[in-house]
Amino acid sequence: MKIKEAFVNRTVGFYLTFGAACVAFISSLVYLVDIGDRTFTVLGMLCMLIGAATVLLTLFTDWQWTPMVPAVLYVLGFAFTLNAALPSLSDVWNGVNFIGGNATMGLIFSIAFFVCVIAAIVGCFMNQRKPE
Repeated sequence: MKIKEAFVNRTVGFYLTFGAACVAFISSLVYLVDIGDRTFTVLGMLCMLIGAATVLLTLFTDWQWTPMVPAVLYVLGFAFTLNAALPSLSDVWNGVNFIGGNATMGLIFSIAFFVCVIAAIVGCFMNQRKPE
């Protein structure tokens, strides 16, 4: 199958899932910049990268369950990232002694990964290919 043929007859649901994968991939690579910080978690980054890679299943197959795989991985990646970022965020929000970590980066990546989660979940409930 040629790449161009894989994108023929695709719906909004597919492009939501594919767009979430692009955002997850780019965000995960940028997330590596924050690797030495308290708000970084390897599991969160790996879940997002693997989720972005599994969109290829949706691209090259017509299995009905494939959009759920990246959605589940994005939820896990978001949960790990938010769990790592919350201590720094709560210190900033509550005005207590800051324990360290980049709260701004933790918030930005949590929001970016949450957008991926929402887009992937919405895409799960939509057709991925137009009926023939």
